[in-house]
Amino acid sequence: MVLFSKFRPLLQTVLKPAEQLQTIVKRWSSERRMQMMISEFHERKFFDLFHPLRRFMTRYVVQSFDERYEIFLHTIYTQVMRDQLKALERKVRRLEHARGDNKGWYYRPISDHLAELEQKKAAEKSDGYSAILAPRELPPPRTWPVPPQN
Repeated sequence: MVLFSKFRPLLQTVLKPAEQLQTIVKRWSSERRMQMMISEFHERKFFDLFHPLRRFMTRYVVQSFDERYEIFLHTIYTQVMRDQLKALERKVRRLEHARGDNKGWYYRPISDHLAELEQKKAAEKSDGYSAILAPRELPPPRTWPVPPQN
């Protein structure tokens, strides 16, 4: 019996390596050790309490609820502003027609903001390689024939 108790840890590692490995992992990753590794100035985030894979997903891949809500509010705001500007444009056209104004040159119609953004993005994507959007190079300046000097 004494002989068995002396070699018990060795037999446990041979017979039950998975349980022994779990014990080692539990001892190394205890809460006390984690508290020692985390500095006192660390500000806790909501994703710090998750499993490492889920923490990575919530931090870098998936948008949080607050972020999605802010994006949704921004889209609503841009749509409302666009509708207000289009209503103002319709009002100007109606008043021009009712009053017989033919001097509409002072009013510049408002273009759709999203269409402008799409045009800018398309121009940035092409990087000037498109035939339509490429900037033209000026031809070299003309040199006038110089009269011969006598």
